[in-house]
Formats: sequence, structure tokens, C-alpha cells
Amino acid sequence: MANWANKWVTLAAVLQCSLTYSNAANAAIDKVANYTIRASLEPTSHVVSGHVTITWTNPSQVPANEIYLHAYLNAFRNSHTRFMRDRLATHRSQTKLGAAGSLNIACVLARELSNLDLWPTRDPHSPGDPLDDTDIRLPLPRDILPGEQLTLDIDFTAQLPALVERAGYVGSFHAITQWFPKLARRTVLGENRHYAYASLAEFSADFGDYDVTLDVPDRFIVAAPGQHSTRTPHNGRSVEHYRLQDAHDFAWFAWDKFVLETTQVGDVIVEHFAAPSQSANRARTFETLRYALPRFSQAFAPYPFETLVVVHPPDAAFGAAGMEYPGLIVTGGPWYLAASPFRAIESLTLHEVAHQWFYGLVASDEYLHPVLDEGLAAFIEAWSLRERYGYGSAVDLSWLQISEAVLRRSQARRFSRRGPLCRPAVKFADFPTLAGQVYSRTATLLETLSNLYGTNRVIAAIGSYAQTYRFLHPEPEDFLAVISNKLGSVAAEALRTSFFSDGWVDYALVKLESHRRSPDTANDGNSSTYRSTTQFDNQILVERRGTLDFPVDIEAVLEDGQIVRRRLDTVPRSLWLRFRTTSPVIVVTLDPAHLITIDDNPDNQTLRSNKAPAPQRFIALVYRMLSTLLNWVFA
Repeated sequence: MANWANKWVTLAAVLQCSLTYSNAANAAIDKVANYTIRASLEPTSHVVSGHVTITWTNPSQVPANEIYLHAYLNAFRNSHTRFMRDRLATHRSQTKLGAAGSLNIACVLARELSNLDLWPTRDPHSPGDPLDDTDIRLPLPRDILPGEQLTLDIDFTAQLPALVERAGYVGSFHAITQWFPKLARRTVLGENRHYAYASLAEFSADFGDYDVTLDVPDRFIVAAPGQHSTRTPHNGRSVEHYRLQDAHDFAWFAWDKFVLETTQVGDVIVEHFAAPSQSANRARTFETLRYALPRFSQAFAPYPFETLVVVHPPDAAFGAAGMEYPGLIVTGGPWYLAASPFRAIESLTLHEVAHQWFYGLVASDEYLHPVLDEGLAAFIEAWSLRERYGYGSAVDLSWLQISEAVLRRSQARRFSRRGPLCRPAVKFADFPTLAGQVYSRTATLLETLSNLYGTNRVIAAIGSYAQTYRFLHPEPEDFLAVISNKLGSVAAEALRTSFFSDGWVDYALVKLESHRRSPDTANDGNSSTYRSTTQFDNQILVERRGTLDFPVDIEAVLEDGQIVRRRLDTVPRSLWLRFRTTSPVIVVTLDPAHLITIDDNPDNQTLRSNKAPAPQRFIALVYRMLSTLLNWVFA
């Protein structure tokens, strides 16, 4: 900042931030941006016309001379927007843009500024990108002081696109997401967390209350989160009212073929909206939620909403599937999925429900730090599948069981040594790379910590993070501080290295030597203490390649059947392990319990001497072949 006065303001903000976080566990919800929306859907033209009143309070200790509006539906205006330019090369699907979408804003009236219309003085496009208008700066005619309120009245028209990346329409099915002008989040230090809508990136916003009134044709069924009032029919249309508190987004769906089925899970009402053919998938979704909602509420703090809305899109609208919004999740899959041996419905449901906490209730910045939402959700998904279904948590056949964690490990190894996990979503080369690193490597790293320190301790640590920073927009350092406090510095350092540099490890056994000692050597030069027992000197060369270091066990099997075990609290780059036995070592194994699942190459962790029986050598060969095959199939 330019002058000393602003420097003192910034220092005060830093101190305020420290005090806020030190009292995070008891902090009240800071409702920065409240939205009152009135909107009407015309399904033939696929247009949502609306008015939104935003009541915003400057949450920082720094006066605000500008605000940013996210107009994310403009990402689908044409093929030249930032999202569409990047998407064909990087995103989940690579279908071309069909009918375009847009968010057209008529006016932005500021009540406290004499009802001045801020829209004519806006910047014409997203910062630094003249082809994009999803992130628009609005200069303010005067500073809005810390704690001061600004009320904005905005008229807008949302033209929905043909379904593309979770927004738009297919036939009469409408996924109405990122559909209204939304304020960018402002931090306590006065930083505007504003982002153009980019491929791979998701969202960040302040908490507030949403009061939403929706007007739709009366044949349409609306799936929307929050407290729902009775439908009011009038002239062939219905008006519905929703109140969603303590949230940072509002999404809804409308379709004239939805079948609604409701069940109660503890204190939560689950509303499931799907096609009539989805009854079997619905049953599996309900079964999964009867486990997940109470389990996650116990582990990560109670689920705060009275309802959880689940939308299962029709097959033709699969592009809307697999997404999370406050109080609402979107699953997906064909009707026959429930009859398969794959737990796809369970996996997807658990992942999206985990997002109700990460990022839903802690609200970490999904654009800057996707590792804090997708990484944690991927680990919780694999953990809860294993807790619920055991070793067949991904595939369960009478002759084959595969766990979700095994699939994650295979993908994690494929994307090893690709850079830090904690970087903005747009810094990943493409979606497979983001998935391999942020989802799979993070999940496998946390699985490794669970194996070493105990799953209950790791889940308790994540729960402590969720409760401490609930509604507080935590950063990666906040998560690492909780891990260090609950699991210790070694665990935290492994995460830190992986988050901010390039965390990988390959423990390897390089050489095994086992030599009979001569009688003179065994006698130690003292003829009066001659040893009649034959002894062997054993040497094992262990290497640690990479940047991570964990406690690791080593196990040696002797020819006479004895087993010698050692714990190595740390392993230098190269270590000769020497010990003496009465029988030669025939097999030595590093990490025999396979605890360090983040290891790049578990195939180099067993050595067998020539004295090992032929069947053992054959079994080792078969194991290596199967391991290679699984890595190839699931990579």
C-alpha cells in the first residue's frame, strides 16, 4: 500500500485476523452477503428472469473502493471465453458448446450511494482478458468502510445454455447453477478473491442467508435446498419460496418428469429427485445416506440444514452429474447401475455428501486450494467406503474384490512427481492430472498417515479442522497446524512437503548379504569362549528415494523360520542395516504390512536370497506380475 496510514490499517487487519482464528472454535457465523432473489423460469426459451437484492457488509479492516461481481453464466456466451478456450484441452468432458448461455445485467443500484447505478462504470471485461466477462470490477464512488453495509439491487436475465459442464438444459430438464450475479469474497485483509470462471476451477464466496422465490410452470417440479414453503398455483404457474441460511451459493433444478421420494435420516429430511426409472439407484442412495449423514455429522460436526436435496439427472443430462452445492448434491448414472457389482452410486453419493463439509461448511477457496475440498472429500469417500463395505468397496464379486483405496493408489502412483498438490486449479495441465494429484495422491497420502498413526486419529484430526474452522474460510496452513497438533510434526511435514513442493517416496531394498562367520571370527579371538553355534552376518542395503520420510518396518525371515523385525524411525538416502543371526536370511521385506501406500514402487521392497525355496521365488514373480497388471488396468 502507498502510505503509512494504509500500512497501519493493514497491520490492524493482520492482528484482527490472528484474533479471529485464535477464537475460531467459538466464532459466530459472519454473514457477509445476504441474497433475496425473485426469479421466473421460461422453459421454452430456457430463460430465467430475476431480481436480486444483495446486502453486503465489508468484512475486512480495510475500506473498500471496489467490488467484483461474478457473472459465471457468461462462461458459455461463446467459444472464446476463458472457460471455453481452456476447456477442450483440460476439462472433464470435451463436447463443443451448443446453444450459448449468458448472464445479462441491466443495472446495479446502490441504495446507500443515492441509488446510483454502478453498472455503467464497470470494467468492460474480466481483468486481463478482453474476451471474457465472467469477473467484473465495479469501482465505488466512495469507500465503504469496515463494517459498513452496501445494498445492491440488480435486475438480470439468465439465458441457460444447452447443458455444458453442470449448467443448462437438455429437453425440459434444467440445471440452474451459477445463474445470478454473485459478489466475490473479500478477506479480512481487504483482498478481493475474484476469479474469472476457468476450466477446472470451482467457486469461492462469502456466507449469508438466501431468500429465494421461484416462479415456474405448474407442471414443473423444483429441486432446491433450504426450508420450502407450500407451492402457490396461479394462472398455470406455481410460485415456491425457499430460505437457505448460512450458505455461500444457491442452485436449483427444474424438470416436468421428476419423481420426488422423501425419507428421514435422523433429524435430516432427504429429498430425492430423479426419473421414474431410477428407483433402484434411489434405494442405494438412501441406504448410503443413512450411513453417511450420521457418521459424518459425528466425525466432522453436525450437518446444519433441515433438508438434504439429492438430484439424479436423466441419462441425457449426465453433464450435470457429480456436483455439490450447499444443501444439495447431484449424483448420476444409468438406471441399471444398481444391478452391477460396482459401487458407483455409493461412491459418488459419499463423495458429494463429504463436500457438504469440505468445502461447504468450512468454505476453503476451491479456486486457489482444491486440495482442501477435493482431496479431503476423496479421502473421506475411500475411508467411508472401506468402513461400510470392507475390501470390496469399489468392486464386489464372488471371485474379485477391489477397494476404492486400491484404485486411488494406482492413480496416485501414475501421477507422482508432477509438482505440488496445493496450487490453484488452473495450474494443473488437465483434469486427469488434477484428479490424479489432488484427488488420488491426497487421498493416498492421508491413507498412509492413517496406516501409520491410526485411522481414528486421522479422522479425529480432520474433524477437529472441520469444527475449528467451520464458516471461517481456512487456508492450507490452518489444516497443517491441526495435523501437527493432532498427529505430530512428522505427519505434518509429509503433508507440507506434498502440498508445497513435490512430495514422493520410493523405499527400496537394494542388496541382501548373509555370510556364515568363520570359527575364528565366531570365536572373537578367545579360545576359551569358543562358540559351537554357527552364526551369520547379515547386511541389507535400504534406500529412500524422494522427498518424503516416514517410520518404516523391515522384516527378515531366516532359513530356520525365525522372523527378525526392526522399526526404522527415519531412513537416510542410503542405509546399511547390519545384524547377526544363527540362521541365514532368506527373505527380507520392507514395509511388510504395506502401510506406506503412497510409495511409488512397492515391487522393490522384497529381496530373496538364493537360499529361498523355489515356490517362494515363483510366488514373488506372480505377485509382481499381478501388481503390474493392476497398475496398467486402473491407471
